[in-house]
Amino acid sequence: SKALNKALDYLSYSLRTEKETRQKLAKEGLEDDIIETVVKKLTKMKLLNDSEYAKSYVRTMAKTTDKGPRFIANSLKEKGISLCDTEDALLEYPAEMQLKNALKLAAKTVAKSKKKSFNECNQKITQALLNKGYSSELASQVRQSLNLTKDVDQEHENLRLETEKLWHKNSRIDLKKRRNKIKAALFRKGFDLYECDRIMDELENTETET
Repeated sequence: SKALNKALDYLSYSLRTEKETRQKLAKEGLEDDIIETVVKKLTKMKLLNDSEYAKSYVRTMAKTTDKGPRFIANSLKEKGISLCDTEDALLEYPAEMQLKNALKLAAKTVAKSKKKSFNECNQKITQALLNKGYSSELASQVRQSLNLTKDVDQEHENLRLETEKLWHKNSRIDLKKRRNKIKAALFRKGFDLYECDRIMDELENTETET
């Protein structure tokens, strides 16, 4: 009776999975046979239902977060939800809602990447979507939907700012190593190395004159 009351109190705050309830009761120092009896009773009372929990969880995550289906599936696995119940629950997260959420996330990523190269911005979009649990196929669809185009003037300005920052940051090392190090860094960031050389030539000339 005391074990059941503890479980009911635990469930009064939020929906829980069977695994979470077992873990809670175990932390209370209850024996396995008592926990088993309580779980069976709660299931019979329809207060524990992993299938319904999973569906509710997916609906909530889809409506209130930017998480993709893979992230949600991993969360359900950690909560003890079976693969079968997880797959059924993910039907509550239709493709059109995934695309809508993914587009919002991509737009935020673009806004944060204004000083990045065009190539790096695209990489950031893909990485953000994959990290949040969306598929690579959906990431490709999102990039196509955004239809981003390179702003040549903005790209050049970003390159100049990044080159100048790295030029001054590495001012104490040998000139050849300095240039190579900067070019390697800018290459990783997706910038044009020809333009990079031209800007470094200007910086070097200015430095020599000074």
